Amino acid sequence: MARGATLLQLISDLRDELRRANSPAAGPDDTGPLRRTINHVYATLYASHNWPHLLTYFDRVTLNAGQRYYDVPTGLDYERIIEVRNWWNGIPEPIERGISFDDYMSYDSTADVRSSPVLKWDVRFTGDREQIEYWPLPDTSTQAVQFVGMWAYAPLVNDTDTCRLDSDIIVLYAAAELLPDTSPDKKAKLQLGQELLRLAKVRSSSGAGKTFQLGLGEASSRRPSEAVVRVR
Repeated sequence: MARGATLLQLISDLRDELRRANSPAAGPDDTGPLRRTINHVYATLYASHNWPHLLTYFDRVTLNAGQRYYDVPTGLDYERIIEVRNWWNGIPEPIERGISFDDYMSYDSTADVRSSPVLKWDVRFTGDREQIEYWPLPDTSTQAVQFVGMWAYAPLVNDTDTCRLDSDIIVLYAAAELLPDTSPDKKAKLQLGQELLRLAKVRSSSGAGKTFQLGLGEASSRRPSEAVVRVR
């Protein structure tokens, strides 16, 4: 796979695929439209698959006694969280997404009711950004939550920005989009891009031993022998 190509290289490769002069000085400057097409193709492909090389174990977030909301770990796509664990007493306990009214009836975070360990989390918009809420409020600062999820998409803005996916696939899809319908190359480039994408997905999925539910964690991540002792 041709990962790590810069935006400048992607633009150059796309001009070659379109059979255009590979220099803005040789004709009208088409850099802007090429850049936009590359980025929306890149964003679509990025979201089309849980690419294993983008799956990341993010740094643990230490929970503070009485603190309800925390920033999303830097780089994490909060819409593509795979699993969340709470390190408590040296054991990474799975915690569930979704905090309900029934939960608040048991431990009311608004009333500063605290307990350990935290059992649930959710994404909340807190006025100016999305943050992570944990329930119940921790009563100590001895817990640390760790996220497993996809590295967030970042558009290619500067010429030196690097692409995290196969640049050949992106360039072929972008070329197929930009070529006129009357071009004999349009269908061929689209088919080649689709085949490279199919192969990339097959290779990236081979050997995968787990099926994940986005945002919900694994279907049965707790061992039968595990138990949680709650401290009031």
